[in-house]
Amino acid sequence: IPPKRRAEGLGIFSAFTIASYAIGPSLGEIIIEIFGFYMFFIYASLFSLIAFVLTIFMRDGDFKPSTDQLGMGFFRLIASRRYALILISNLILAGGLGAILNFVATFLRSKGLAAFYFFLTYTIAVTAVRIFGGQISDNLGRKVIASPCLFAVSISLAAMYFVDTPLNAIIISLFFSIGYGFLYPTLSALVIDKAGSDERGKAMGAFNASYSMGINFLAFPLGLVARDFGYDVMYIFTGCMVFLGFLLFTFFEPVE
Repeated sequence: IPPKRRAEGLGIFSAFTIASYAIGPSLGEIIIEIFGFYMFFIYASLFSLIAFVLTIFMRDGDFKPSTDQLGMGFFRLIASRRYALILISNLILAGGLGAILNFVATFLRSKGLAAFYFFLTYTIAVTAVRIFGGQISDNLGRKVIASPCLFAVSISLAAMYFVDTPLNAIIISLFFSIGYGFLYPTLSALVIDKAGSDERGKAMGAFNASYSMGINFLAFPLGLVARDFGYDVMYIFTGCMVFLGFLLFTFFEPVE
């Protein structure tokens, strides 16, 4: 991806991931209902086989072998001031996303609402933002886009407290999805911007690791909050948590 179109390229790349999340489970359910689990696993394996064949025809870009043969540079990288705030912000953001993906269906059901339209709005908005809006941070700057989007995500999460109709659930989903849709390509592009040509793999590995830790590990304490104090309080708490990430990133991450 050319540096001047880095966020745009990453946005398009990640849009296909969102599309697979949206389409895959629905197709899988149809396969299971018609043919059973045996054919389902064959069907799922075919996608991996297709992906393997496609990689044969891929070409390396501007590749420079790493001089860090033992891989210890990964640990130095995640501890460095250059990446720390981005990784922390991404971890906290992923915790907010996890609060949506892991709990919103149960939360909306407790309100007598269906989650279908919430996730439909999420899928359409995130995909559209990443395909058509990824280049905005290439033109305006990473921090100019990331800071207000972190703020929007934090407010959207806290606003889940007020959900009581399908309409405001859709509106909140839209604001959350627009903010999150911009953040992944913007923050990942910022990580690559900071990385040397021989450490981009480690940098993206650290970025995706912080995402996985946020979405999976933070689910446990958030689940305890939901169990003991209710989903409403859990979403306010999560909104405050992401707002802390917004403050850290906005006031301490330097503009480059």
